[in-house]
Amino acid sequence: MGLWNLLWGRRAPDVSRTYTALVAAARALPLYEAGAPDTLDGRFDMLVLHLHLVLRRLRVLGQDNSPESHRFAQALFDHFFQNMDETLREMGVGDTSVGKRIRKMAQAYYGRAKAYDIALSGALSASSPDQIDKVAVVLARNLYPDCAPDSHTPPSLARLATYIISFEAGLGVCSLAQISAGSVPNISP
Repeated sequence: MGLWNLLWGRRAPDVSRTYTALVAAARALPLYEAGAPDTLDGRFDMLVLHLHLVLRRLRVLGQDNSPESHRFAQALFDHFFQNMDETLREMGVGDTSVGKRIRKMAQAYYGRAKAYDIALSGALSASSPDQIDKVAVVLARNLYPDCAPDSHTPPSLARLATYIISFEAGLGVCSLAQISAGSVPNISP
């Protein structure tokens, strides 16, 4: 894709400010105090979640057939996987294994994205217990895959689910210009 754009004179949008803001939001200490595990997998899940919420917003902005929204979303998505590739290499993963790990990460991303889309479908309300429970169940499954699902929502995951719903609602008023400037909602769980 990069070579194609280079040949035709198109440059991918600069997503560095947005990506940096997403990483900062995903690494915010209150998220981990609210129930996200502070592990490599937990950090990956928080970054995937924030990335997906922004991509959902860009999808809505792109419904007006805005090519800028589509291009920005694709560039942000590509940047995420390029960053994951670089991170794996920095961690010492061998060149022959990086591709396999990236494929697993892509599968994990798409699985989580689908689950979050289902949980976040419909009218969003951070005060709706049903909405909070739907999101919390997905969080429990993604953040704690080895634990048996409970019939109730742990308070920490309810807090995290409320944060996610509020974060998406905050993104709902952001324009493409705001998102591309790295302006994402600053919400505390």
